[in-house]
Amino acid sequence: YKDYRPLLFFGTLGAVGMLSSILLGFVLIDEWLARGNVAPARAVLAVALGLAGTLSVVTGVILDTVNRRARELMVLLSDHVISK
Repeated sequence: YKDYRPLLFFGTLGAVGMLSSILLGFVLIDEWLARGNVAPARAVLAVALGLAGTLSVVTGVILDTVNRRARELMVLLSDHVISK
């Protein structure tokens, strides 16, 4: 599936990662407002999830663009071969 629809595949994974990061970030902000400190491990996890999600979305966009160009090239080549 990731070969044919990379943006949907990686975009979904990225959206899950970024949404998890945002939700965990809200929990951390609430904890910081209530106690004045947060667990560093959870803060690192929130940032790592956000970065991984962003990287996944960007990967999906790049692969989708490469896929689209490859399909266009295949159409051009097949039209060229058929026209001869």
